[in-house]
Amino acid sequence: MLRSCVTVLALLPIISAQPPSIDPVPIEVTGKVSAIDTQVWQGFSEGPGLFMTVQNVSGRGIQGYAFETTFTDPASGERVGPHRSHSTYKQPSLGVALAPGAKQEVPKPYPVPITAYGVPGNYSFNIDLVVFEDGTTWGPGKSPSAKQLLSRIQGAAPKR
Repeated sequence: MLRSCVTVLALLPIISAQPPSIDPVPIEVTGKVSAIDTQVWQGFSEGPGLFMTVQNVSGRGIQGYAFETTFTDPASGERVGPHRSHSTYKQPSLGVALAPGAKQEVPKPYPVPITAYGVPGNYSFNIDLVVFEDGTTWGPGKSPSAKQLLSRIQGAAPKR
């Protein structure tokens, strides 16, 4: 425990002071729209759901990431429904959240908004932040989920 706390403390200046990267996007998010099975997903409404997979396409281990999903009307391109934020983080003492080349399913689907003329909205992903196992980051980290992720990482250090 002390070792992981010392590691986090040592990496805090790196995590909070990273300039935006020009490197390629280190993760790829893909989605598939399928019917939500309310027997499996109790508490969800029937209708289309967006099931997502995240893949580490970099050669480095990833501790955490944050991205947003936006839904748009296929005809007008206008945003429909709320955008959704997602973030994941794994404490360094527990290993990496996403090893190089690894894929991970997002645990829950997002309900897909239906447009005024009855078709599901299109979706797109904005990768906002990736935290590598060495504490360096990729991306601007401006979304609420990215800020929350950085706050969780910084909050992992013991209070004095």
